[in-house]
Amino acid sequence: MSTTPRGIMEPAGRESEKKEELMLSTEEKILIRTAKPWLAAKEKNTGDTITGKVVYVHIRPGQGEFKAYPVVTINTGVERYTAVHCFHELLKKAMFDAKPGPGDDITVMFEGEMESKNLDKDGKPRTYYSYVVIVNGQVMGMEEFSFADNTGNDDMPF
Repeated sequence: MSTTPRGIMEPAGRESEKKEELMLSTEEKILIRTAKPWLAAKEKNTGDTITGKVVYVHIRPGQGEFKAYPVVTINTGVERYTAVHCFHELLKKAMFDAKPGPGDDITVMFEGEMESKNLDKDGKPRTYYSYVVIVNGQVMGMEEFSFADNTGNDDMPF
């Protein structure tokens, strides 16, 4: 990992993206800068999905009480690009695990607002926003398993 001037950690292997950024055309930079935000969670549309090619990934700096977070700009094949702002913790973690970069195929689905088993100070279940992230066919947070490779000498519950 490398550190940006603001001290934000960048995933290993992404240093070359800075060179690619310099090669973007002015038109491409305008499309990225004016990308419409994907607002599935704000609109509470469970099941909303966005699919396309990653065009650009950057870290949006923190402002006030809000921390810095990744933004993944996607070309969905329509006129304007779409920016997925990854400020919800599960989405942010999935993106850091997936490390999407320009040219990658990506699908993000908003699963909805879920109730946690953890309780808040009033004894009510905490809520969180859940997402499914698929990059180049790999579902984040889902490990592949093969019964053929399992020797039975592990802690699997079955």
